[in-house]
Amino acid sequence: MFKKFFNFESFSSYKKRQSVIDKREEAFFFELNKQLPNGFYVFPKMRVADIIETTDGKGYYFRRNKILSKHIDFLISNQSFMPILAVELNGSSHRIEKRKDSDDQKKKVFEFVGLPIEFIEVGTDFSLDVKNLFTKYKIH
Repeated sequence: MFKKFFNFESFSSYKKRQSVIDKREEAFFFELNKQLPNGFYVFPKMRVADIIETTDGKGYYFRRNKILSKHIDFLISNQSFMPILAVELNGSSHRIEKRKDSDDQKKKVFEFVGLPIEFIEVGTDFSLDVKNLFTKYKIH
């Protein structure tokens, strides 16, 4: 059964990434952790489908597939691992129309389920950005 999904000869086409996040995400991650109070956790590169459930019923797989391949850059949870805040870093790729549409869809689904999502521009003062986020969402 496993052979149906993978052609073993093609494994040479895969390689381990050097890092799961880029340098800008790394800088923001370290700033989040530096300011993050006890009792909260930060998770990078979270799939939206791991944060937001799709309700059962007609069209379940269609709705789930719409979020399955999407991710957010960071998720902050409380000590019970309940999602508190989603954060996306916006670099130049977020100015592309297709990406704008994707961000807009993410924003709408997060708003609908009652989970805040914030978009932070790359090139801003991450220390101040994190401080403002934590103040706004009472993460202290």
